[in-house]
Amino acid sequence: MTVSWGERWRSVLGGPDHELVRRVRQGRATYRSGRVSDVRLAAGRVSARVQGSRATPFLVEVEIPLLSDEDWDVVIDLLAGKVRYRARLLAGHEPEGLAEEAEAAGVRLFPTMDEIAVAAGHSGESPFPVVGAGVWEAVAARLDSSPFPLLKLRGRGRERILRDIARRRRDGEANGPLGVPVEEIDLLGWSSERSPLGAVAVPRVRIPRTDAPQLQVLGDPEGWAGALSAADLFGPLVAGGAAEARKLLTGADEVDELVEPDPED
Repeated sequence: MTVSWGERWRSVLGGPDHELVRRVRQGRATYRSGRVSDVRLAAGRVSARVQGSRATPFLVEVEIPLLSDEDWDVVIDLLAGKVRYRARLLAGHEPEGLAEEAEAAGVRLFPTMDEIAVAAGHSGESPFPVVGAGVWEAVAARLDSSPFPLLKLRGRGRERILRDIARRRRDGEANGPLGVPVEEIDLLGWSSERSPLGAVAVPRVRIPRTDAPQLQVLGDPEGWAGALSAADLFGPLVAGGAAEARKLLTGADEVDELVEPDPED
């Protein structure tokens, strides 16, 4: 099971230190209660104001190290080399597997506890204060919806990364063709079927007892305000479309030809 970037960021503060665990828990509660504001991310630093017990909020800064240019070369190579990474990044989603593949190549996208430094005004707490944990949770919340906060903290923002990826791909094309040459593509299956369509086995299907059972199970979507339920409105359309699809696949005019006997009947 893949761990999300937000959860992985949270896990950086984990460990056997019971005092740290307590402060992390309190820091998360501080963030969730709305007492962390003015969150600002920059290369190597995140700052915010955290409302504590006094009237004036604490100005808190958390610093993490930047990735070196050599480390970024590894990350950009991975992003430029895999379509699924680029597609997810462009869509604003974390590239699943990127952090693990980068780590296997010797580059850690996520910092370790030992690499973090916190300046928390006059909070009087050490080594990792509650207000620092609150700011850490604010970053985790952003990573729950976008991968770019982590990449920015590690040294490069969205526009820079996208330019680097495009440049790396152009360089790769200049040094040689990417992918498979056209003349080596097997046209069988692209322009003609690999085997007679009549030989393709179509599994027998069981006709549900009710139309569009998925709609019945899922119920109305959130905010639905129609006079009819979603199942009543769309059920006949789904059932009709399924019947037409069965006719196209099998050439059967009668639904009964496709029905397997129900052992419960």
